[in-house]
Amino acid sequence: MLIDGRSLDGQTIEADLCICGGGAAGIALALEMRSLGISVVLLESGDVELDEQTQQLAEAENTSFVDFPVETTRLRYLGGTTNHWGGFTYPFSEFDMTPRAYSGNTTWPIAHADLAKYYPAAGVLCELGRMAYEEVDGWQTRAGFTPLRMPQGPMQTAVGQFSPPTRFGTAYRQQLDQAASVKVLLNSNVQELIASDDASRVERARVACLGGASFNVTAKVFVVALGGIETARLLLLSRGQQTAGLGNGQDLVGRHYADHCGFTGGEVRFAAPDAMGFFTDFHTVDDSLLYGLFTPRTEVLQRENIGNFRIQLFPRLAVPGIDSLHALREEPSRLGEHLGNILVDLDQVSDLIYKNLLHKKFGLLKGVPSRTSIISGAIMHISAEQVPNSESRVMLSEQRDVFGQQKVNLHWRIQEGDRRTMLRGYELFADAFSLAGLGRVRVPSELRTGDLDRMMEIACHHSGTTRMSDSERAGVVDANCRVHSTSNLYIASSAVFPTYSWVNPTLTIVALTLRLADHLKQQAWSHA
Repeated sequence: MLIDGRSLDGQTIEADLCICGGGAAGIALALEMRSLGISVVLLESGDVELDEQTQQLAEAENTSFVDFPVETTRLRYLGGTTNHWGGFTYPFSEFDMTPRAYSGNTTWPIAHADLAKYYPAAGVLCELGRMAYEEVDGWQTRAGFTPLRMPQGPMQTAVGQFSPPTRFGTAYRQQLDQAASVKVLLNSNVQELIASDDASRVERARVACLGGASFNVTAKVFVVALGGIETARLLLLSRGQQTAGLGNGQDLVGRHYADHCGFTGGEVRFAAPDAMGFFTDFHTVDDSLLYGLFTPRTEVLQRENIGNFRIQLFPRLAVPGIDSLHALREEPSRLGEHLGNILVDLDQVSDLIYKNLLHKKFGLLKGVPSRTSIISGAIMHISAEQVPNSESRVMLSEQRDVFGQQKVNLHWRIQEGDRRTMLRGYELFADAFSLAGLGRVRVPSELRTGDLDRMMEIACHHSGTTRMSDSERAGVVDANCRVHSTSNLYIASSAVFPTYSWVNPTLTIVALTLRLADHLKQQAWSHA
């Protein structure tokens, strides 16, 4: 049932389970719990469509190493950030969850097998079709390509699978509306969680609506599913009983914030362009949408003591005007020559720009060629994991929103280990490409000249701010995503990731949420 929260002014809504946040995690949890015979309330800040005034509530102060508008990295309406999700998925590997020197031997309190068994069901919710990430050669063969071999080198081939992408608010709106046991309260902004005097239990959520209405929700169990930034903010704002904020007895809420380090640059020249087709375009095989990738071998990561990463290739076409379009940024002194090439090949250049405007998941100059295009090479994109860093964090700003609540101060840091991962990632890929006789690679100069920080790309994968741990001294939530110090408060978000891999987080967020749902089905109602 979808209800406008503005109609509930002055009321107290009672429920067994209160979910704060209507993104991938919140919707997945509500769908899983709807047949349990309990009452579920899901609180969503926005409506079913984007509203500018609500979206302004995401505005934040940014004191990060790179300046960007934080409010553009997440969306406040039903479906949350899946409303601008590109759809890329890949599961965490066992290595990603293994303690290693690079991550300060940070430990996941669950085994990889505890997470992996939920990936198939998460894939169904993400509408992935047949999931078989490990069948790299098979996917290439079924797509009509000879499998690309990279023997004895530091890199290996991999396959990423794409969701349509699933906009959870649209895809599951009807199911939520028809679920008699679920009330989705729209236009409902959680202001704080109010706990018992000893802060051992959450008793109610205080909710406010734009326009002045307000109400409360009481529940036996509360789950915060607001993403890596707003989850930390809500706990920090919930300080009526604990002045530092709920779950923040060890000053860990908001710390270890991470995104994926991303950079596009350098170029690859193919020795045999036909052999690279699987890695320069999308392919639909067995109802699955695929893109070929390159990832490092685990023994190389251990030897080099760097973070995990992946390399993706965006094609360059054998058209002088398009080459000049790409070269303008790096060779401004040859402006006249490049403009001449662009004018001669204006039809092809216009076609490329048009395609990129339609494929908004790509940057303007990354290129999505047609099947008939001649591909001469590629531009590289790296996505790499960060070292967990307690000084990279979400804090409360002195700036306030229209409700009088403190906004977020995002203080994202990058460390030398992060930069080294990106530089060595490019170098290792260049070595592997040369060893395999596939062509030549030019490593981008920005990685060595200090321009990297300024040119870093924002992945919008907010992680780590309420990290999972065995003990309260090391993290905010336990192995079941329950806040250590609060018996009926749980987190469903990439905020609980102790380490981050290079992997886009949505699939893993949904898998962890389904695992949490199983735990709640077995345990939660003993809190009554």
